[in-house]
Amino acid sequence: MSFDSVFYRVLNEGIAEGNQLEQYNEGVREVLAAVIGLGAVGLLYNVNAINKELWKRPESKPQKIEAMKLAADKINNDKFHQIANDAISRIVNEPSEQPKPQAAQPAAQPDQQVQSKEKPVNKPDTKEAKKEKEEPPITVKDMGNLYDTIANYILPSEIIGSDIKSKANSRFLTPYKDDVGKWTIGVGHLIGDGSLKAKIAHDKARAKKGLKSAFTPEEALERFTKDVSKRIPTVEDIFIELWPNMSTGLKAALVDIEFRGDLQSKGEGEFEWVELLKAGKYKEASKKYLDHKEYKKRLKKKPKGDGVIKRMKRNARIIAAEEPADKLASS
Repeated sequence: MSFDSVFYRVLNEGIAEGNQLEQYNEGVREVLAAVIGLGAVGLLYNVNAINKELWKRPESKPQKIEAMKLAADKINNDKFHQIANDAISRIVNEPSEQPKPQAAQPAAQPDQQVQSKEKPVNKPDTKEAKKEKEEPPITVKDMGNLYDTIANYILPSEIIGSDIKSKANSRFLTPYKDDVGKWTIGVGHLIGDGSLKAKIAHDKARAKKGLKSAFTPEEALERFTKDVSKRIPTVEDIFIELWPNMSTGLKAALVDIEFRGDLQSKGEGEFEWVELLKAGKYKEASKKYLDHKEYKKRLKKKPKGDGVIKRMKRNARIIAAEEPADKLASS
């Protein structure tokens, strides 16, 4: 069974049978995509590779179990069913944290007194050490062209993977409600103001042209290109003085923030984090950027598997890592 066919069966047939993908939270979806993604490198039926992938993922045990059950339900292969059962059993029984290897103790000498059996209390990790363990390294792949770099950075946050033409992404071509209930289509393109009225207007306008309500993959990419291209000069204007010396990674993060609608305040003045960033206070700006109502609300509900939380944390880390221009000049 090819990787493409497995990926299609798991992520697309489930929709056709009524198991709408939105029923599974983003954490389940991400675990599922990661496991099935092992097929691209020939490891879909490798129990060790799957267990290793599941172990390192941050999602909760119930999310991992649900993802494995969904995968097993759609992959008609006895070997994979056994692997899935084994993986689920391991998830149920695994500790919350990976056990640390015990250091070998020297053999006690006959004349030594019996020492206390109490284990020494380990010093708790510092906040910085814990943070370093939890957060993956910041990676923004520079494509050599600013638009391509930014588009490549945003795309996986809006669809599954980075190929809108994949069958797994067919659901995004038809108007759908995003996770805050606004009508959207294609690569995160808001239909009008996201209201039902705007969605109906979209359908009527398409019908007048003899077109279906759904986009083709080509139309989705064309709209995405326009959306990103429109936002780059907008962000550049806001940070006109800093823009020439900004890293490509920070430019990508800021355009992604604008793409989500978190860059420009709707009232007078600017968000405080924008003011801090303009002043070159990147670490302070990063912390203030996460002082965000939606972020805090999601953080209370399902912090490990929430795609918006991961997206905003990634942007925050890139902001915090930026070096001020004067420091770069003196180094």
